[in-house]
Amino acid sequence: MGRHKTRPFIDSTYSKYYNQIESDVDFPGKKRFIQTQKEYTKDRFWITLGGPLQTMLTGTIGLVLLIQQKRKIARTNVVNRYQWFTIFLTLFWLRQLANFLVGLLIYFLHGNFPERGDEFKLAYYSILPTESIGLMTAIIALLITLFITFKIIPSDKRLTFITAGLIGGIVGYNFWLLWFGPLVMP
Repeated sequence: MGRHKTRPFIDSTYSKYYNQIESDVDFPGKKRFIQTQKEYTKDRFWITLGGPLQTMLTGTIGLVLLIQQKRKIARTNVVNRYQWFTIFLTLFWLRQLANFLVGLLIYFLHGNFPERGDEFKLAYYSILPTESIGLMTAIIALLITLFITFKIIPSDKRLTFITAGLIGGIVGYNFWLLWFGPLVMP
């Protein structure tokens, strides 16, 4: 079955045999339905993994490059353009922390975590607790952020770095999710 026909097949079969599927009883085409659903879920897992994986990989490359510069920054107490660039790359990890913190805020305001996030979907596809992947990657992101802030950034620039990061993060998050992102990725 072509990939472009998979979802309509799953949806139409589910509509037609809803009671049988929910009751886990036989119906015509059950084997094909289950196999197609498994393939679809596997495909969705790999597609969904692409976004967070790319972001964390970029952040990890930045972290490796930044660690190579750590002694030089400590010795000179100055961060040059290349080093700021590596800090910027490393901060791609903040996506994980920001998404989890926004999810927590939504949880406290509305009583449930948002189900649209990639980490939620990945946990669902992997049959893990729904916030497990988000929590694990948020903890890693927090540790990396603390490392950058307190081990890399010179102490006389720390307050500016934290302030600019908070303001830039909030503005950027809203800019992408509420304004620009929906225009380019409806």
